[in-house]
Amino acid sequence: MKSSISLYLCLLLIVLISSMSCKKNKKDAYAFPLADQYQIDEEALIDAYEHADDFEQLHFLIVSRNGVIISEEYFHNSPPDSLYDVRSVTKSVTSSLLGIALEKGFIDSVDQAMGDFIGPDIYDLEEDKAAITIKNLITMSSGIPWSEIGAVSEFGDWVRSPNQVNYILDKDMTYTPGSQFNYSDGNAHLISVILTEASGMNTLEIAGTYLFEKMDTEGYAWYTDNQGYYYGGVTMDLTPSTMLKFGQLFLDEGNYMGEQIIPTAWVTESTTNHINTNHIIPFQNDYGYFWWIGNAYGHDYFFANGYGGQFILIIPDAEVVIVAVNNWIGLSRDQSGMNWTQTLDLIVNEVIPAIH
Repeated sequence: MKSSISLYLCLLLIVLISSMSCKKNKKDAYAFPLADQYQIDEEALIDAYEHADDFEQLHFLIVSRNGVIISEEYFHNSPPDSLYDVRSVTKSVTSSLLGIALEKGFIDSVDQAMGDFIGPDIYDLEEDKAAITIKNLITMSSGIPWSEIGAVSEFGDWVRSPNQVNYILDKDMTYTPGSQFNYSDGNAHLISVILTEASGMNTLEIAGTYLFEKMDTEGYAWYTDNQGYYYGGVTMDLTPSTMLKFGQLFLDEGNYMGEQIIPTAWVTESTTNHINTNHIIPFQNDYGYFWWIGNAYGHDYFFANGYGGQFILIIPDAEVVIVAVNNWIGLSRDQSGMNWTQTLDLIVNEVIPAIH
């Protein structure tokens, strides 16, 4: 009996020593030599990455400043060149396509009505729905009811429905357009329909021709609904480098390598507060055109935001872009929500304070 206890204590001691060794090795594994050169506290950044290493579903975390990657880590053997489903980060890309469509003359103004683009061949709109403007849709204030953020979500019912456009437009309006924020993938999807009908191109073609190819990237994919319209708010897959380039594009006011891809005025307008969200999610209270807007530690920021913890966060005054992606597939809504919260909390309360 005594020998068994002694053996158990020895094994326990070995495990503890091994654990302490692993902790030390993990911390020693992180080094970001460019951090101090770019006025970022390296020790604080290391601490943030050590904490991030404990997030079981985190694929990667990247921080860049002045167009230079300061820290880039891939966790749990996540491949750096893979496509990742970034969920509602898609909406911010769709917003950029709208800015391009305005510049190309496909659409005249965000004040144009939905009825200018959606005719009876798509859906026979009632007068009140026909009057909904593009701006109502991109500020999540269309007047069409939707349940998505919170304990109950109709997202799955919508995706599984035989006709995604009809599912949205069959709903009776419940509030005056523009009067309140109501987060809705339905609104975002209608923007994709409008872009398609206005341009004669599907949104993947618009994105490829006028955005991604000009950014010198093939790291993207997108998927359609049952009617062949690309989902305006979800199902875009991006590589980490494409996400970083897209964030840098907005940091550089729509300019990439000397070419103006997105109008500067659109970058400003789409990332400016247009509606109050009533704190529907933490860390912000303002919303632009499919961009979330916040402030922390003296820095204003805006970010693309996806279910389960997908982020492209831009801090203009610090010239910083932060990108993070989590796995969400096969997880419960509660687990995905926790991953979202802990990742954004890490970015806002650990990475941003390290920036000087």
